[in-house]
Amino acid sequence: MRRHAFLYILLLSACLLSCGTGRRKAPVTPPAESQPAADTLTTDSFRYEAENEYGSVEVCIDYPMSGPPAAVESIRSFIRSQLFEHRTTDVPSHPDEMVHAYCQERLSHFDKVLNQMQIGRVVRDEAPEEGIEIRLQECGARWCTYEVYRYSYLTGGAHGEYTHYGVTFRLRDGRRLTEADLLQPVGDGLYKYIKRGMREYFDVDTDEQLQDICHVDLSLRPMPSHAPFLTRQGVRFHYSIYDVCPFEWGDPSFTIPYDEIKPYLTGTALELIGED
Repeated sequence: MRRHAFLYILLLSACLLSCGTGRRKAPVTPPAESQPAADTLTTDSFRYEAENEYGSVEVCIDYPMSGPPAAVESIRSFIRSQLFEHRTTDVPSHPDEMVHAYCQERLSHFDKVLNQMQIGRVVRDEAPEEGIEIRLQECGARWCTYEVYRYSYLTGGAHGEYTHYGVTFRLRDGRRLTEADLLQPVGDGLYKYIKRGMREYFDVDTDEQLQDICHVDLSLRPMPSHAPFLTRQGVRFHYSIYDVCPFEWGDPSFTIPYDEIKPYLTGTALELIGED
């Protein structure tokens, strides 16, 4: 197994195995007294894996089947964009067809790339592989959060590449929330909590030790390449590999509790968590 990627592959494999084909309802936080309860977002999980002499692919998605119409359509569109980011036409409309088409498309891509590299068939332990899952993680009364995990390895590399990030959708209109939707302009007040989260992730005590690990100047207040997202406990920050540190340190992530981050949230975010 390629070094550095082993733990991530274990995580991805466990999540893929948990992705059955049964309908599930997102756990919805009971709304505050002033909040109207949102329709329950109901999803089906679709999983498929395929392999041939050129490589292997796995995919798992939680596909919205019912719920607030705008949110359902927005999330479906997001899932399609993640699976078929290079396609603008002929995208399958049924989720079962989507996961099959995704796997076959990626296997065909492996075939093309390996032939261009004049490699042809490869030894099984060095075969290209990809895995992606797009999973519903949590719902509040006015929002839901999906998380995306993606891993890829191409023959000959020292290790694979992976991404992991969350996306929060507003249920009433399906808006995919950006950093600007959730956070006020980031200043020293908020960044002290972000640096605390990074110190806890890296298990260091001081900002000086933290800066020694990071390859970017933390005084510039670097933010994750993907927007923070909502959880029941607080706002989650998930830096991608290379955002702030070398690959060997992974992808720093942490949650800032709502009672600490509330002063730095926008009106939109406060409304979503029931603090309007």
